[in-house]
Amino acid sequence: GMLVSLAHDTVLLTVALPFANAPLLLLLYNGRRPGADEATLKFAFIAGLSWALTGFGFALNYAATGSTALSSTATLETTAGLNVAALMLIVIGQGIMLGSVPFHLPLGDVADGSDAWRGGVMLIGPRLTAAAALVRFGEIGAPATAAVIVPLLLLLAVTTLLGGALGALSRRRVWRMLADISVAQTGFWLLGLAVLRWWSVENHPEFAQR
Repeated sequence: GMLVSLAHDTVLLTVALPFANAPLLLLLYNGRRPGADEATLKFAFIAGLSWALTGFGFALNYAATGSTALSSTATLETTAGLNVAALMLIVIGQGIMLGSVPFHLPLGDVADGSDAWRGGVMLIGPRLTAAAALVRFGEIGAPATAAVIVPLLLLLAVTTLLGGALGALSRRRVWRMLADISVAQTGFWLLGLAVLRWWSVENHPEFAQR
């Protein structure tokens, strides 16, 4: 997680993201609860899907800018389809690890296959890493990228808030209800990230392009 928050290029981010999630797989597998194997497999799947989409987004970003530095996004123009696709893949890829709707469904099984403290770590750890990655990528980008990132984050925030809250109302198992509540809370994280990006562009354009 520390490598993600300190990264200045997409190569380090690509390497740091799976390293941040690998210990969580071992932690979940050693839970020794019924369903721990299934929960581990589902977490490995969503972590792999998130990493693949994010890595593909970084590859498109490199194709558009010719550089792996995060500061290279200051040269992006969001009118090109390649650039828009890169930004969307990166946000959606990390949105999967944040547990945003509609990518939140495996979280119930992950939480249900863990004991109390492991479930808490699984519900908060990947989100912290994904949020750090989005902050690093979002705060350095050009103001033009906000035209794609902010609406997408707002859309994910609204759907995640509503989906998590409504899903929790229908649950009968405590851990699955807590997982859906954590999904709803993720909506506030996404809303905060969108506001951070918008605020940095509107009030401190020099901060958004550093």
